[in-house]
Amino acid sequence: MPVSVEGPYFSGSPQDGTLNLYGGSSSDVLRKTQPNQQSLPGQDEEQTLLSPLTGSEEFSIDGTTNIQMVQGDFFSTGIDALHEWIFNLESLVQAQQGDGYVLTDPMRDITYDPANKTGLLIDKAEWTVQGGTKDVIDWNVSFQLSSGVQDVASRFSYVSEEINNQTPVSDDKLVVSGTDVPLGDIDSFSRERSVNLEVSELLNSTDALGDGFQSLGVLQSGVEGEITLDGTVTRNDGDISQIANMYARNLHGRQVEYHDSFTNRIYQGIISQSNSTTNEGTVAALDYRITFNVGQSFV
Repeated sequence: MPVSVEGPYFSGSPQDGTLNLYGGSSSDVLRKTQPNQQSLPGQDEEQTLLSPLTGSEEFSIDGTTNIQMVQGDFFSTGIDALHEWIFNLESLVQAQQGDGYVLTDPMRDITYDPANKTGLLIDKAEWTVQGGTKDVIDWNVSFQLSSGVQDVASRFSYVSEEINNQTPVSDDKLVVSGTDVPLGDIDSFSRERSVNLEVSELLNSTDALGDGFQSLGVLQSGVEGEITLDGTVTRNDGDISQIANMYARNLHGRQVEYHDSFTNRIYQGIISQSNSTTNEGTVAALDYRITFNVGQSFV
């Protein structure tokens, strides 16, 4: 079922297939037309013939959501309601999105609807929780103006699986090849889901927006996941030089397991990037950023 959107970006209840994107604070719109340029050898730019045959539109919405905003939409309450909202946000990114989502943008007073050849496909959803905060998250969702041509997958199945996969996690922990990696103070934890979307754009005069754009999108990949950790380790966490060497040399190409105490989930994958910086040239503290891709590792 496509997500129906009213009010503050999304509205309704998750039970009927809709989702409130609470706290939407800003949207960024990118509109492009790709002219077909035809010029002959020896001609200057003023003599070039331009025929705009394709166009595209994509935009993203940023916001901040807390426990109080989401509690009325779910049977669960408190932190469990926020977890369920997060799982619903993640579920918007599916490997099969049917004919696209419906969305009303109140800031521009535009309704996107695949029934009118102006549906939306979602290519990325991301949320971030700051260290020490358990009741507020920042989020971002990225859309492309496009009607899908693939089958539809159930968002509810994803949400149910994530709820069932929750397990009590007392402390955040990063385990690489069976060894705990010191994390010190985690400043932020980010979780992203994305798909590779191939969009073919056409210009015509039949779409509901009245400006001649029509797009068809095909998802070129399954869903890909990424986790990013930002934090600081100090002497209290161990020998800074050894930790720095671990981040630089010993993390890559190995099985990763991250225990997330915020959503009570355990992620597996392989680290794709690590960066560490000493503070003011000393060895008293080390800032780090670790990114790993979610999935099954063969190593």
